[in-house]
Amino acid sequence: MSAPEIFDRAARRLRRDRIAGRYAEHDFLRAAMLDGLHDRLASVKRTFRDVLDLGSFGGGFTLPGARIARLDAGYRFAAMAGGVQADEDRLPFADGSFDLIVSAGVLDTVNDLPGALTLARRALRPVE
Repeated sequence: MSAPEIFDRAARRLRRDRIAGRYAEHDFLRAAMLDGLHDRLASVKRTFRDVLDLGSFGGGFTLPGARIARLDAGYRFAAMAGGVQADEDRLPFADGSFDLIVSAGVLDTVNDLPGALTLARRALRPVE
């Protein structure tokens, strides 16, 4: 049984593309989320080399010393971030590709949230 399509994927992509050019003027909430992520990561002793920014918007998430792959459902956001355009519940990455996956402000509009989280877990590299 497949998950029901709650959100219209095409409309979601269109809305993200529509706002991409003006997003930086209104990104205060995501900026606060990213500050919180950085605060929490600062207390982690582990080094993250390969990171996935899931729902990257314009690519504002940074982590010194890490390679960051970026994915966004909107084509324009993905292009602005130098990333891949895809839905969060349809990840195009191989299992075990990343040490860390971050997401701020996008999972609330994913059709298959359990599926997206399962795929994210599979894309994480096992801790050695």
